[in-house]
Amino acid sequence: MVKTARKNTKELRNQREKIRQQNNKTAFEVLQNKIPGLTQRQRKNLPKIKCLHLAINYVKYLEKVLREPENPRWLKEYMVNTQRIILAKNSNKVECSPFNMEEIQPKAKSQQRRSSRNHGNKKYCTST
Repeated sequence: MVKTARKNTKELRNQREKIRQQNNKTAFEVLQNKIPGLTQRQRKNLPKIKCLHLAINYVKYLEKVLREPENPRWLKEYMVNTQRIILAKNSNKVECSPFNMEEIQPKAKSQQRRSSRNHGNKKYCTST
């Protein structure tokens, strides 16, 4: 009886994990298809971490276009950053300085006020 219960629990856990992995795979496929400028081959062989870096790069590009729609420089910067991310040999070493985790995570109100003053001189994605 105990062995059967453990076996059923393990099977349920494995089934939930399989569903979770399938949902993650589907979500990454959808995300990859939303990132412009990638060839079909690049999409097929794109590691998840690069997919996330590219998505962040694209969101930052869109934010800049919304702030300054007349500035043509944003498209060139976006394409350069996209190529840097794609061509980086070790995707864990791609740094997109305006998109560090501290900016993505929620901040305390006092930190938000301080950081909103410091948005002027930021660098873009670099491969180290």
